[in-house]
Amino acid sequence: MKKRILACAFAVLTLFCSCAKETTEEEQENENATKIEMSGGFDGGLHEVSYTPTSDYLVKNNSSEYKILVPQNPSAEITTTAEDFVALFKESTGVKLAVVQDNGELQHTATSKYISLGETSLAESANVRTQDDELEFFGYSIETVDKSIFINGNSDISVSFGVYGFLELQFNFDCFSNTYYYIDTVSESPLYDYDVREAPDLKMREEYFPLRDKVLRRRMKYVERNEMIAGDGSVHNTLKYIDPAVYNNPDDDENYHPEWFGAGLAQLCYTAGGDEQSRNLLLNTVLGIMQDYFIAEPNDNLFTFSQMDVSAWCSCPACVASYNKYKSNAAVVIHFINDLAERMDSWMASEAGQPYARDYQIMFLAYQKSVDAPAYYDKESETYKPVDDSVICGPHTSVMFAPMEMDNQHSLNSPCNGSYKMAYEGWRVLSSRFNFYNYPMNYNHFLVYYDALELMPELYQYLAECNTYYFYECGPDIASLAAFKSLLAYVSAKLSWNVNLDVNDLVEKYCQYHFQDGGDIMLQVYKEVRGVVRSNMDKMCRKNSVYMSLEDANLWPKSVLQRWLAMTGEALEKVSYLEKLDPKKYEAVSASIRRERISYEYLLISLYEDKLDSNYIHQIKLQTKEDAQVAGITEAGFGVSLASVWQKWGID
Repeated sequence: MKKRILACAFAVLTLFCSCAKETTEEEQENENATKIEMSGGFDGGLHEVSYTPTSDYLVKNNSSEYKILVPQNPSAEITTTAEDFVALFKESTGVKLAVVQDNGELQHTATSKYISLGETSLAESANVRTQDDELEFFGYSIETVDKSIFINGNSDISVSFGVYGFLELQFNFDCFSNTYYYIDTVSESPLYDYDVREAPDLKMREEYFPLRDKVLRRRMKYVERNEMIAGDGSVHNTLKYIDPAVYNNPDDDENYHPEWFGAGLAQLCYTAGGDEQSRNLLLNTVLGIMQDYFIAEPNDNLFTFSQMDVSAWCSCPACVASYNKYKSNAAVVIHFINDLAERMDSWMASEAGQPYARDYQIMFLAYQKSVDAPAYYDKESETYKPVDDSVICGPHTSVMFAPMEMDNQHSLNSPCNGSYKMAYEGWRVLSSRFNFYNYPMNYNHFLVYYDALELMPELYQYLAECNTYYFYECGPDIASLAAFKSLLAYVSAKLSWNVNLDVNDLVEKYCQYHFQDGGDIMLQVYKEVRGVVRSNMDKMCRKNSVYMSLEDANLWPKSVLQRWLAMTGEALEKVSYLEKLDPKKYEAVSASIRRERISYEYLLISLYEDKLDSNYIHQIKLQTKEDAQVAGITEAGFGVSLASVWQKWGID
């Protein structure tokens, strides 16, 4: 009988805050201010992890008898993952494993030594279940049978996730960012008796920030939007499909449909101006577009048909009448999408469409003018209910909720987010499958800390309860990952897979590994930065927090910024020995520390330039520019390049 082990990636951590020293009252308050409280847990999810060492070895004395087995004619997905598997295995153990293709006739024996990826004849002969409905599309299993290890899932993507899950358990592998990952270096490693079934709590997780390539996405167990969504991968695309240049051209009588457009050609009119015949033609036009993409992209099962990114809506009499009835602009969208899905179902059931039939979803955006659900709170039952059954999403339609102005620095139950919590609850009763588009950042200030970590555990657990399938955080790109945004992205990757992980442990692990010997100092910097923000939360409850001003001298005292500047300098000094010992690691670690230092340099100059010695300020400006170049930071805010900042500072 196997001994049950709860997988804990943090058992080896020595927490900075537990160092043997007297804790002052101020430090204790700071510790309390920075601790993330979990909201009680999501009791669903599939995270069964059991692995116990056997008397056999996967690697011993820097040698291994194992081979990686891939299916016959492996996909590009499996081939790429196997290559990365070989590279990481060698980096950890010094052993380069051979990759062999299944010949369709391999028979499992008690002495076979393979790591089998996906559906192989070896797995079949070992009676290994390669498909498992509970894993859905993105979950994976790892199973040891005799001396062989089998990594499986219901898709090639899930098998890739399983490979990195295996490396995490076997060699403590973890990918922390675009630039840094960790894996143990060992000369021997036991063969574990694996019995693992893992599936993400938030199913289809799109990367928080742009990763360099597919390998990095898979290491963090992410997918890219265009890997799953047929056709145009954007979420604002109605007028890309129904282009006004094509369908609003008065010189083309056959295709001239001005009633299909509203808000001065800024949005689609889902009612076609109330003309039912024209609306049917619009539906069939969109249906034809969707059919063409499903024929061309047989592996994709999602299709987005969503409003454009403007805060405007059609004001034709039919759309206004619908709003007056449902108190939501989204009702006309749901009616349209449901009708579209019915026509798609009929086509897939037909002889022509049957070869392309699949379990699909059409997603629409609840955003800006359509963010409110056509639902109401029933006081008698104390539940939310649809205005009528026609606005309930069908089995192949689902909402993508995008509350852009929600305050990620406060609880869902705070006054800041009251209207959004109502919208959440309304959409929850209308859509059995949920999709979520989050904005955990401040667009004005890429270089200033924004505490989106506060809401994260509560939000993710809530989204898991809502049966969230597609999940995306509209985070900054690689050009703006300062002010602990890279830490936020790492926590998001882990927590969206398992919403019950402890955020504090994730933060501490990130600092320990990502900053190496400077990790204890950087963890303290993070705690102090977050402590300052949390102590000012009563001043920061704003409706539009993604654009609120964060450059405030009352929030960032000069002496505090100088303290953090000095502490990041100390952290750099602590890792300086790596420059000769391991130049590649030094480059990555020092760049990570300098990426955080930019925030305090920038704030010091922005807020206190006229209160500090001019020579000192000039040196800080030059250091900021150098740090930004080393760290690859190029933007200070949305539409504000650092090149323009250098020009303003007189150092361009």
